[in-house]
Amino acid sequence: MEELTRIKRDNYIEIERLKVEVKVHINQVAFLSNQIKKLNKSLNLPKKQDVEVADELIKSMCICLRQSKAWPDYEELNIDVIKGKSRLAGVSSARHAMVYVLRKHLRMSYKSIGNVLNRDHATMMHSVKVVENCIDVHNRSNSYTDQTLTHLNEIHNYLGFN
Repeated sequence: MEELTRIKRDNYIEIERLKVEVKVHINQVAFLSNQIKKLNKSLNLPKKQDVEVADELIKSMCICLRQSKAWPDYEELNIDVIKGKSRLAGVSSARHAMVYVLRKHLRMSYKSIGNVLNRDHATMMHSVKVVENCIDVHNRSNSYTDQTLTHLNEIHNYLGFN
């Protein structure tokens, strides 16, 4: 019983921390917090990700990129564009950044991410490698920044991962 009380208290503390750190609209935070609670009582990252949570996170990242100066006005960015077949540089760089966030921060499997984005796991592995290579080049040469890193930084700031 004492362990259950401690877990509930820890969950409450963690939810409050997320609400303060995540820079999204309060209704989005509440929705994501409720989905996370459903998936895992102790707020450790779940072993199996719910597609709804990943979809909501992708929608949230799309809102972030549309509102930032990182996304050009020539095309409206939404979940359908990210899940779609577009190979435009801006869309693919945003998709790479989102795959990286889902893999590194939510610890989703490549297969799970592929299922969410309607692609195979090898494509998801490639996306993570693209972002890691961009980060590596940026770390070696501070003057280098490409569109993928710009999108990743905007998403990180928006979700409070920095």
